[in-house]
Parts: sequence; C-alpha cells; structure tokens
Amino acid sequence: KFYSPALMGRPPQSTREERLLEQLTGRELDVLVLLSQAHSNGEISRTLYISEATVKKHITSILGKLQLKSRMAAMLFANNNRELIRTAVGRAAKRDRRGESVCPSKAHGAGEGGSH
Repeated sequence: KFYSPALMGRPPQSTREERLLEQLTGRELDVLVLLSQAHSNGEISRTLYISEATVKKHITSILGKLQLKSRMAAMLFANNNRELIRTAVGRAAKRDRRGESVCPSKAHGAGEGGSH
C-alpha cells in the first residue's frame, strides 16, 4: 500500500528541481514566471516596476542558481515545472511576510542596491 508522506509525518523527498527553486528569491521567481510567458526584459521591468538592468541581473542569477545556460532553458524549465514554481512562489511570499532571508548567512536585503 501507498501511504502519503504527509500522513506518515515525514516530509516528502524533494526533487532536484525543488531544491534548485528553493534558492530563488521571491523577486527572482516573479521574473522567472514572466520569463516563462516569453516576456521581454522591457515588459518584465515595466510589470515589476524595476529597471531593465535589474531584470538582467535577476535573469543572470536565475540561470546560475538553476544551473542553466540560456534564457530559453529557463523558459523551458519554468514551463516544465509550473506546479513546483507555484509552490515556490507561495513559500517565498511566506518568507517575505516573516522577513526571512533565502540565504540564512546574509541579512535580508544585504548587498542589494535599493528596494525591489
């Protein structure tokens, strides 16, 4: 018989994709979602009220954290993992509300030039 890990009190094993997505900030997830919908950097910047330079920095960070080589690879990753991304966005929103940092060794917002 199969018993759900939730019912058994054990967290389910995370997949490689889940572990990679957990590294992204809430804003990087926002950019990834818009990127998956084939938005240009200009469209992403206008939607999120950030500069195109900031969008480019987020995309570079996303590619590094997800171990991808191109914007197209990021779009495919996002479209192949839509449910995981929805979950990751929800977790990031909860982290943001609690003021937690994605990286526990850094203070929230450390090293960032301004607000998002």
